[in-house]
Amino acid sequence: MKECWIMVMMILLLKESWCSDGCLENERIALLQIKSHFNSSSSSFMSAWGFERLSALDNLEVLHLTDNSFHKSILSSLSGLSSLKYLSLSVNRLKGIINIEEFNHLISLEELYLSANAIEGFISSNELGKSKLVALDLSGNIVTEFVDSKEIRASNNISELYLDDITITKGSKLLESLGVFSHLKSLSLQYCKFEGAILHQDCATTESPPLISRSSNDAEESNCFIDMEDFYVSFGVAYVMVLLTIAGVLFINPYWRQVWFYFVEVSIDKCYYFLIDNLRCLSKFKIF
Repeated sequence: MKECWIMVMMILLLKESWCSDGCLENERIALLQIKSHFNSSSSSFMSAWGFERLSALDNLEVLHLTDNSFHKSILSSLSGLSSLKYLSLSVNRLKGIINIEEFNHLISLEELYLSANAIEGFISSNELGKSKLVALDLSGNIVTEFVDSKEIRASNNISELYLDDITITKGSKLLESLGVFSHLKSLSLQYCKFEGAILHQDCATTESPPLISRSSNDAEESNCFIDMEDFYVSFGVAYVMVLLTIAGVLFINPYWRQVWFYFVEVSIDKCYYFLIDNLRCLSKFKIF
């Protein structure tokens, strides 16, 4: 689509008679350079267009970069956003092991969403600063375990962790390594294809047991897409409303009230004669 706009712009420029040949040539070269930027990788594209200049936005607190093609190199371009509190890099091309130190400069970051990438884990080679991060979403990645160290334990305050849609097989060390999140209060493990039971020793390293959300293995609950308690309440309310509506209409409109009572009377008569006729037929049979 972008290439089509570029071609339209070139055709319009060629039609203009007031522009000199030198001007057209310069514009043609500039447009070809723009096209080359569109075809380049996302990180180099953003760098070429001054993505690092976002650091001048001293009050920026929320940044959505979801569903792009960023690689790990984009993290260095975000180092100047010291006021950032919310960052989403979901559905990108972040692969392999990520160094936690890349986020050290984001001193105000509280929520980090990295779902639907290909992240395998995190490492740290130096001492980390105290982090304000409280929510981390790694759903849809290929994390196998979290490296435990005193530095990481001391630096993180994560209380919400999302590990949905990560295949956790027997023998996986992912649950055992959750002890690194000493402040964890909420843990989501939906659609992880669990097999068997979750033993207590799998999460024994956590100081306080986290709140684990429903897994997709809860077949009885996952197959029921309606909360039955809410269904009964809504059905009862709707039933009462229908009865009150009928009563209100009959009270207001005398003609409809007369038709309604006539209908009830006819129905009662039909039921009465139906029973009389069938009871006569049944009385002909002898019951031993």
